[in-house]
Amino acid sequence: MVGKDARGGTLQWDAERIRGPVTLTPAERAVLIAYARGGTVGAATSLGLSPYTVRGHLARVRRKLGATNTTQALIAALRAGEVTLDELAEPQ
Repeated sequence: MVGKDARGGTLQWDAERIRGPVTLTPAERAVLIAYARGGTVGAATSLGLSPYTVRGHLARVRRKLGATNTTQALIAALRAGEVTLDELAEPQ
């Protein structure tokens, strides 16, 4: 997948780098879902974690999914079936 970054540079992301099934831990899933709903600070607040802890979990998620940023990690997690759109939606 090729796209543009915020500065207009080319981003390349090879989803094929993921080898075999990816399994996120419950904590990684919770942080990824909370991040999708409210960013780093929102995730930290809603989960009662430090923003540094949230960033650490997100770094592991990106590494596991072969993503260079968290948006790519969210897309890869959706494609891998690790999270669903319903889970990412803001609770009503």
